[in-house]
Amino acid sequence: MRVLRYGALGLGLAIALAASAQAAVVQVFSRADVGNTTFSFGSFGPAGTFLSTPAFAAGGPGTVGVSASNGSLYIKQQGTDWNGNFAPGDFLLAQADDDRSDTFIVSFAGKSVLGVGTQIQPASGFYGTFTGNMELFSAGNALLGTVSVTGDSTSAGDNSAPFIGAISNVPIAFVAFDVATGFPGFPTEGDLAINDLTLRVVPEPASIAILGATLLGLGVLRRHRRV
Repeated sequence: MRVLRYGALGLGLAIALAASAQAAVVQVFSRADVGNTTFSFGSFGPAGTFLSTPAFAAGGPGTVGVSASNGSLYIKQQGTDWNGNFAPGDFLLAQADDDRSDTFIVSFAGKSVLGVGTQIQPASGFYGTFTGNMELFSAGNALLGTVSVTGDSTSAGDNSAPFIGAISNVPIAFVAFDVATGFPGFPTEGDLAINDLTLRVVPEPASIAILGATLLGLGVLRRHRRV
């Protein structure tokens, strides 16, 4: 498996990789390069909504599932109960401040997803430089690839949160997000939030078994915790 980066090469490289028999992930750096399907985390409820995970909501890719190893996530909103550098009014999937111990997973079912992108930031109590990471997994729980982005977390509310995205030639069943902020912890030291997902969705229906990807992903988190 390999992770490739590209900027100016555009989607032509992605198309070439899709023809390869080997699973490949390509990092992309804008929503336009991912696709044109949007999923808002406002689908789970208004700002302040507590999610006991796994939780599911209907959306562009059919069904979106969210989960965390500690069993809880929140829906927050920039400028309402989140003071970060997303755009004002953005709905966010977020962890509670000061956990500094968790990764969360977003899964897809109902249609094949070949690209995922979002903006990412550590929890609003942390300001400074950080690294955001996204791991992409197949329905068979195989790691397809990992992409990372660096950024500067602020309270500006100016849509400057860095974008992290990737496309794959193999359907993506779920993705795992974490951030590295310099604090000790599991797996990389920080709580986080992401905003609307931009997705590349193909019309063929995915296996309904992908609905279980969230639970499979929790197994991945537990293995990480034991390492």
